[in-house]
This record gives sequence, C-alpha cells and structure tokens, in this order.
Amino acid sequence: MQIVDDWGLIQELAPRSGASLSYDRTRDCLVLVGGRTGGAVLGDHWEHDGTRWAMRSTTYALEAAASTYDARRNVVVRFGGTDGSPVPSDVTSEWDGVQWVTKNPSARPSARSHAGMVYDEARGVCVLYGGAGPTGLLGDTWEWDGTTWVQRMVTGPPASATHAMAYDARRGRTVLQVGPETHEWDGTSWSKRSMSLPLLSDMSMVFDRSLGVCLLVSPSSMRTFTWDGANWTELSPAGVKPSMRRGASLAYDETRQRAVLFGGADFSAFRETSDLWEFRSSRWRLLDEGTVPPPRNGAAMAVCSIPQSVVLFGGADVFGRLLADTWVWGEHRWYRALTSLSPSARRGHSMVGFGWNVVLFGGENGNAYWNDMWAFSPLAQSWFPLVPSVLPPARSEHAMSASDASGQRFVLFGGRDKNGLLSDTWTWDHNSGTWTHELPAHRPPARFAHGIAFDEVSKRAILFGGTDGATKDFGDTWSWDGKDWTQLAPTRSPTPRSNHAMTRGVSGRLLLFGGDGPLSDTWEWSGTDWIGRTPRVSPPSGEALLESLVDHGQALLVSSRLVVREIDTWFFGPAHEARTVEVGTGCSGSGGVPALGATAATLGSPLRVELVRGRAMAPLVLGIATASQDIAVGGCRLRLAGSIAFLPAATNADGFVRANVTVPRSAALLGQHAWIQSFVLDLAGASGIGLAFSSAVDVGIGR
Repeated sequence: MQIVDDWGLIQELAPRSGASLSYDRTRDCLVLVGGRTGGAVLGDHWEHDGTRWAMRSTTYALEAAASTYDARRNVVVRFGGTDGSPVPSDVTSEWDGVQWVTKNPSARPSARSHAGMVYDEARGVCVLYGGAGPTGLLGDTWEWDGTTWVQRMVTGPPASATHAMAYDARRGRTVLQVGPETHEWDGTSWSKRSMSLPLLSDMSMVFDRSLGVCLLVSPSSMRTFTWDGANWTELSPAGVKPSMRRGASLAYDETRQRAVLFGGADFSAFRETSDLWEFRSSRWRLLDEGTVPPPRNGAAMAVCSIPQSVVLFGGADVFGRLLADTWVWGEHRWYRALTSLSPSARRGHSMVGFGWNVVLFGGENGNAYWNDMWAFSPLAQSWFPLVPSVLPPARSEHAMSASDASGQRFVLFGGRDKNGLLSDTWTWDHNSGTWTHELPAHRPPARFAHGIAFDEVSKRAILFGGTDGATKDFGDTWSWDGKDWTQLAPTRSPTPRSNHAMTRGVSGRLLLFGGDGPLSDTWEWSGTDWIGRTPRVSPPSGEALLESLVDHGQALLVSSRLVVREIDTWFFGPAHEARTVEVGTGCSGSGGVPALGATAATLGSPLRVELVRGRAMAPLVLGIATASQDIAVGGCRLRLAGSIAFLPAATNADGFVRANVTVPRSAALLGQHAWIQSFVLDLAGASGIGLAFSSAVDVGIGR
C-alpha cells in the first residue's frame, strides 16, 4: 500500500472551561473530560499522572457534567452535562481505567447540567445534588450505588446550579455551599450549618486530607476558605496565584496531598486557559502553564535543528494587543519559554533557523518599524541581541529564508515601512555575522505578506505571492540563486494570494498552504512546477505558520483563527495515526479478567500502559512484541510473537499497575506496530498454568 502525504491534527489538551475533573485514587492520576473551548463543546478525555497530560479516549461531548471517583468500585462516575443544546443530558457513564461504560438504570435523576456530585466513603455511594434542568434550577438529592439511582430528598437546600460540594472524610458528612448558606448531608437529611460565607458567584470545593478541612476556592475572585465543621476561615495565600476566571475545575490529589485547579475562562485575557495549579501549604504554585499558545496573527515561527524544535514568537492577540511571548514545540508538545530578556512585543517580523539558534529580524508595533536582530536558543532557553555593523532598514511583513544548502546563509526580500513598499534584497552570512545589500539585475516588484522558502530540488530560494496592499495580490513565482532573481513560468500555479505559509518540504518538495481569501489549499513545488494536492482533510482557513521538521519527516503548521479564538497544530507528512486497539479477549483470574489499556504511541513521547482488575499485590510481566499470533495456552490465548521484551512489575492493593515506555524519536518507526499483553501470577487463573492473561493491545505508532 502506498503511503501518501496528508494533513493530520495533532491532539493537544485544548484550553477549556466547564470540564469534569476527578482524581482516580487507584490509578493515581487526574481524569479530565470535556468542557468548552471557544464555541465548541469537547468530548476528549485526558489524564495527568503528576508529570504530564496524556490523551486516553474520546467520549460524547459535554460541558458542566458532574463527576466523582467511586473508591469502592474503582471507577470515575459522570452524570449529566450539556452539549450546548437546550436539553441537557441524563446519562450516567463510568470509566474503569480502560473504557467508558454507559449505564442504563430504570430510574435516574432528570436531565441537568452544573450539578454537584461527591463520593460518600462511609456509605459507598455517590451523592448528587441540584443543577440546571431544561425548565429551571433543581434542588433534589440522589444517590448512586453503581447499579441504581435512588432519590433521597425532593427538596432541601435552595435549588442551585452554582453551588460547591465536598465530602468531609474526617466527619463523614457531605458539605454543600449554596450562596452564603452552608448545609451538610448525613445520609438521611440536610442540616443548615452556617450563613457566614460571603456571596460568591463561582465556587469549587474539595476535602483537604492533609489539613482535615474542606477547602473552598472561588476562581472568579481567587478567594480561598476552609471549613472545619463549625467555622469558615478565609486564607490569604502568599506569592503568585491563578488569574481570576470562571468555569475552572478543582480536584484533590491524594497521593501528593494537594488541591489542583485546572483551566477556566480567564477574565483578563478573555479566553479559556489550560494552566494547572496546585494549592498546598497555603500557597498556590503553577504546575503547567498550558499546552498551546494563545491564538494570534502577525507572529513568526522558525525551526531549530539542535535540538530539533519549532520556535514561535510574538504577534497580536484577538484584541489587537501585541505579544512578546516565546513558545517552543518539542517532545511532541508546546511549552512556553520563560526568558528574562526578549525582543519587544511586535508583529510582522520574520524568523529563520540556524543550527542551534533561530534568528529574528524586524517587525512593527503600530507606531514604529524595527530593524533589530535577535537570536533564540532552545537549549539555553534565552534570547540575546545581535548587533552587526550593518543592518537592513526597518520593516515589517517581509520574508526571509535559507538561500543555500549549507543553511548558513539566508535571503531577505521586501516588506513595508512607514513610507510604503520595499523591493530590496539583503543576504545574511551566519558564519561571518554580516549583512550584504545585494543589487541584482532583476528583482520581483515591491510587495509585502509574501512567502519564501528554500527548495531542496533546485537548491534555490523560491518566492511566491504577496500583495501591494492597494490594487492586487501577486501570483508570480521567483527564484534566488545567490546572485540574481529569476521569474519562473510554471504551467500551473496557486491563485494570487498573500499571508500564505511556505516551508522547505520534508519529501524534497517545497510546501505552500492557504492565505488570505480565506484559503486552505495545499501546493507543492516540484522544482519546475506547482502541483496542487488534495488531502483527505485540511486545516481550516486562517492565519497559518508553517515549518519543516526534516528529522521528524513532517511539516508542522500552526493555524490561528481569531474569530473563534482557537489555535491548532497540524502536521503534513505520511499519514500514520497513533492508535491503540484491543486484540482478542482476556483470561480470567481471581480479580476477574485483567484489562490492559494504553495511551496513543507518538514519537518521542511516553507510552503509558495500565492494567486494571489484576489480582491484588501480584507479580506480573508486560510483554512487548513486534508481531502478533493467536496460540491456545490452556483456556487462554497468547497473542505475542516475534522479538519480545518483558517488563516485570507488580499490582497494587487494588489490582492496578502502570508502566511507561518511551517511544524513540525516529521517523522510521512511523506506521510500525507493537503488541502488548500482560501475564499476572494467579493460581486461580483460567489458563491452568497459574496465570491470568489480559487481552492484548495493538499499538500503532504515529505522531
């Protein structure tokens, strides 16, 4: 089968509000599901193991669903929520560590969103209260035992969809805060306890086991309180704290003894966030600033080869405010580089990569045009100014590209300044650190917002398109050979355009995408002609930045859509999807049939493998093979063949174990498969040889 290049969306933890967040005690991870980003309701499911987020599955899209962890049955329970339609959900679903299972009890709470739900440890039931139904606020109380929903109270505390709930494990009470009123549920009735808390518009609550009190956080005001069963006490955390926001999610990480706050819609930035904070020892601390840059236009992006990564800087946000933030794509994720020194906030600048560094030149801030020059090192995580004796005149919306195969020279053409359009050509020699003003016999007409990239086939820089800002967009193609410009005459060509994205192609062909129009078409340059591509899927139209990661065998595109305030990361290259598929059935033991699950296997990222329902405190091995078979072993099926590696491990008291395997960063692994199966020491195993088997997992390696 021929593998063709195609566009693929890289799955990222999108900024969001209204997500469901729970802590899975058995598997020691945060479970984050759904929420809303921009205008879209999400159905993705992510987990954080204390170090990083990993996508586990997709489920039906919902925001404002109630969720909690049932420690008796070792499942995350989710109820209700809304997909954005007028009628909310009344579905109960559970995550057992491998899959989401929809429950269908004969009786259930009415459809609702924004309900509160906690797990009552003493009684082994999930307690649900209130929420917003299709016709108004609700104030009823229900309990779920894993099989049946039972309505315990028709009325009680005031009906509400903005309340906060937590289970006080020290006192065996469910604590509910509705407006200024504090109520407690003992399993039989609600009792009103306090009216002393101020009126807060947005609240979340957890039980802090390290302090033995309930911790209430108001993300909209970032005020923090504790409830000891008799009194509320406001805390005054020192140091930094999360920005004020609405729709943030709060959970308690029992292993690390900390409350964690995720995401929400930031009031100051007017957008959803994906930052993760911990509250411990009366202080807030940032754990993860977020996985994607905010949407923007007028930014610049360049690839650095050591280590191979993509650097994005600056631009203007959805409100036109100029940015001076630096983001790096590496290890299959975005992270923000917190530099002490950087270029000033700007848009319209250009960047080119050179070995260990990327180089930035020019741009503007709305009042002035710049001709300063900076270099950024992903290794050192720092910017430093370059001060050559001669610099090109100030400008913005120019284009720069490598101009020879060595990658040590680049060419700059055109742009605009305060006086109008430019058509000058400059070259930079990175070895000598000097600019040269070239005076070629031929040159393209003056323009800005054009594209330029180095063509591996002809070994020349290729320029396409741009605009004069007044009468027309250009659709001409030019090449730079180091001395002169030559206008080319391809038989086919993209339509005239500006603000398109171009990069040197990973398959030996220069790649062009999109542009103003808005356009979302894909083209490749053969060395003599433009070839239109028809991928199965394409990034949406919007401002796009494109760079080639040659060692990874892909081009990386960042698509920013300011109208819906979203930013996506796409790759273009051989279409290999990271996936995991269960193969066959398991072989039961004393804990039931062990179930094996795995996260998506992407280059350079940890592959998380987890086993649930094994025998408690039992030795086991995880077998990893390069081929699959189907051989009967007793009453079970062995699925592994080929070269096999074994990872020894042991289950915990809940019959659970996790192992991480790093997938090497090698493009040769794309599209390859591995098969994983677990073997648990269990004399009651149906295999007849003292083992219980899990089903196998077919792991397809992708991006």
